[in-house]
Amino acid sequence: MFIESLLVGVILQSCLAGQVSSGTCEEATSGEETGKCAQGKCDVIIGENQYCSQCSTPTEFPIDGICTTEKSTNTECTTGGKCTSCMEGYFLHKGGCYSIAPEKPGHILCIEAINGVCTQGADGYFAVPGALKTGESIVTCSDSTTGVTTSSGTYKGRANCEKCEPPPDVMGFRTDRLARCTRCTESRYVKTDGSCAEDANGCISGTEFGKVDVQNGNRCILCSDEINGGIADCNTCSKREDIVACSACNGAKKPNKAGTGCFECPGKDSTANCERCSADNACEVCSNNNYLTPTNLCLANCDGLPGYFMDTEAKQCVSCSKDCKECTGKATQCTACSPGRMLAYDKEGAYPYGTCVDQCVVAEGTVPGTCGTCGAKIGGTAYCSKCNVAAEVPVNGVCETNNARNAPCAEADNAGGCNRRADGYFLFERGCYKTDKQPGMQVCSDATGINGLCKTCANGLPADNGNCFAQKCHPSCKTCSTAGDASKCKVCADGYYRETAGGTDGECKPCSQGKPGCTLCKHSGAGFTCLSTDPFNGDGDDTKPVDPSSSNESSLSTGAIAGISVAVIVVVGGLVSFLCWWFICRGKA
Repeated sequence: MFIESLLVGVILQSCLAGQVSSGTCEEATSGEETGKCAQGKCDVIIGENQYCSQCSTPTEFPIDGICTTEKSTNTECTTGGKCTSCMEGYFLHKGGCYSIAPEKPGHILCIEAINGVCTQGADGYFAVPGALKTGESIVTCSDSTTGVTTSSGTYKGRANCEKCEPPPDVMGFRTDRLARCTRCTESRYVKTDGSCAEDANGCISGTEFGKVDVQNGNRCILCSDEINGGIADCNTCSKREDIVACSACNGAKKPNKAGTGCFECPGKDSTANCERCSADNACEVCSNNNYLTPTNLCLANCDGLPGYFMDTEAKQCVSCSKDCKECTGKATQCTACSPGRMLAYDKEGAYPYGTCVDQCVVAEGTVPGTCGTCGAKIGGTAYCSKCNVAAEVPVNGVCETNNARNAPCAEADNAGGCNRRADGYFLFERGCYKTDKQPGMQVCSDATGINGLCKTCANGLPADNGNCFAQKCHPSCKTCSTAGDASKCKVCADGYYRETAGGTDGECKPCSQGKPGCTLCKHSGAGFTCLSTDPFNGDGDDTKPVDPSSSNESSLSTGAIAGISVAVIVVVGGLVSFLCWWFICRGKA
């Protein structure tokens, strides 16, 4: 009895399995066979199973991929072993009607159908917009060749696409309507145009970058997609070692130096050539071969910044080393030194730069190169005026042997000094100096004076019998035509500027007059440019601004102060009277 019951159960389950569809398609061996598929027609693949597209018996139809004679009220099938359209809850697919019920194979393709047409594809499929009930209404996301053709065009998927969305509804000529892939197969990347790239290198160079996403699938992200790791307003970017760097922004915005954001750059005056700027709108990188200053300006050169040099690689005005007052090319290649230090040129080929060393020091004896008298004073630094070795002479302030073919001294005094200099030099304190080298360039600009003396001083004034220290320009002038006259400046001193072109007489104004607090500036055809400002306040003072609310000075009116004073006197007077009564009157009692 038990065995009979078990056998009945097995047979019943087999029958039920045939009704639900096991996905096993059986072809007829020859001719018409009930419940079997026509030869070569087990060609419908859903998931990992095969289903029938045409039955071998003309009076049977593929319902959910299985041949049956029972017509559902939700199907419209004709003779010939095929269905031509379907009703509510079903959709037509490759000659058969498929239900969208969860337990049916059609649910793998479509999850929503209306009037026999699929309107919502399952994962891996998309519903064809405007499809008719007499034709296909579902396309595989990876079907990039055949697709489904309607009056609007041919709807296709994308190669190597795993999940997708229907193509956008675009009006126009009949053409291929390509789905937008949302997840590609394996480790491929979804591009922003909806296609699939083999790897991150397939993302559109410059406008996209690859993002690994194990959960949702790898994707190509637009540079401006901030939500997915991009940078807001970024138009062009690159990615290295998982770091996205923006190189160009949309509109007037520009990336910062690190490429981590897009910001509004000032874009006027000396920041018009700004290429990258920070969140606080300060320029960080200049364009058009301009150089970035420490105050975030963009200048054609660094000439107006004492103590800085042009770094041609970094395109910045970089500070000289602490040993140099001025430098060129590198921070350690000095062209001028601070008071108490003098420039020692490294070698003739390295001119015009060198190293700053200690100033002249008097030495005893007759050691070559040593000095007996440090009597030449230039720019706060002592230079030699008499060498210890009789055959040596001071050349640019340092003792050298005067027996070279082109000796600086045409006639030595044989006592450690020079009487007559050679061409190209001028005499100063028994030494020979050149006008294009330190320290002579600080003294003289024209060495063609009589008796080998200086003719024109470095400040532009004529030398007084070779003396360039007798007359001085006004403090606002670097060079001038008349000593001590503020209106006769030709070139302004540091901290001053002229509104008229240099080279002619004019007045130099303090930089703070052009902009409050400005300590270093220049004026050109583009107008006034402040190169440096006082760090404390806008008036150029060296003190911090006073906050009235925290000042030690009283802000009370005169009347209020007088009233308080009277009140204090009354209180103090009353207290004194009480104490007198207490000690005197009470004492007698």
